[in-house]
Amino acid sequence: MGEFVRFDEIIVWLIVGLGVTLFAWITWRHTTSHRNLDNRLALGDEKILSDERYVVNEVMQAPLGSGVLPYALVQQTQIQQPISQAEQIVPKT
Repeated sequence: MGEFVRFDEIIVWLIVGLGVTLFAWITWRHTTSHRNLDNRLALGDEKILSDERYVVNEVMQAPLGSGVLPYALVQQTQIQQPISQAEQIVPKT
């Protein structure tokens, strides 16, 4: 007699196939979305700011080749005037 595939095995393989297909589609969608965003940023597309798919929190303008360092600590200090030659302390010899 030939072997028969049970009905419950077919259902399990259909569910596995749907899961794999869904995972592959989500991965493809994520990759193409990021590639599209990178291309639009490289071209300087201003329509990104009003696109519903993206949330823009901050816009910066800098010269070409500039970089942004996140969480860089900046401390403002007061520049002191240099000591004049008459006020400099010269060690005795």
